[in-house]
Amino acid sequence: MDIPTKALMDEQFRKKAAILKTIFFEICKYSSDYIDIQNAEKIKYYNISTDKMIIITSSISSHVLMLYNFIEGSINDRFKLLYYTVNGENILYPDASHQMQLIWLENHYSYESAKAKEKGIQRLADDWNRPITIYFTSPHTNYSMGTIRRVLRHHGVRYNLDKSDFFDEIALFRNKCAHGDIDFTLFPYSIKDLFRVTNSIYLSVYQMVTAISSYIDDKRYLKISQYPDGFAPPYVTTPNLIDHFPQ
Repeated sequence: MDIPTKALMDEQFRKKAAILKTIFFEICKYSSDYIDIQNAEKIKYYNISTDKMIIITSSISSHVLMLYNFIEGSINDRFKLLYYTVNGENILYPDASHQMQLIWLENHYSYESAKAKEKGIQRLADDWNRPITIYFTSPHTNYSMGTIRRVLRHHGVRYNLDKSDFFDEIALFRNKCAHGDIDFTLFPYSIKDLFRVTNSIYLSVYQMVTAISSYIDDKRYLKISQYPDGFAPPYVTTPNLIDHFPQ
């Protein structure tokens, strides 16, 4: 496994985004004869019978699932970088931020019984002046906007994000596909909608990974490097991933 670095994470982010852009334009080219699918307003589960239309709708569904993968993969990559960074700096428990202290306690001292908890308290006293080691686990739920915000707050990452309802729509669609609750050829968006959705998701994920990267660069995981009082994270933006809708 490659050692996580900011340069590597940035490269992987760009590659994932480039794939999304390429697939979008390929879908547009393949469906150029189907103006209703190209330009219609949101079509919920548009049922298709012809072979070519099945390919188009399945491709759109695949793109939506790729968007979900882009969300979860990009966020997870940045948190893995954060954890690798923290574990490599030999930080003592008293020197870690309050959020890192809580995460370390959750990792190592979660006990169900009172007896186990008592032993854990003694171990904590023994470990007080040893470097902390933490490990990242993904939330046991889909990456909705609410889930991502909770994860960011849990780590003490301050952010300034555009509101995007598409996160929850995509997470729900992904979940229904994964469990066979809907037919894969019944797609959730027209291509015109997909254009807007892709750009919206790209911007929000870009803002999230930028916030986590800034958190790492500024060493906010240390007690002495906490956000100053009244700190408001700057608003960051980036050009659209897809700069025009094919006509």
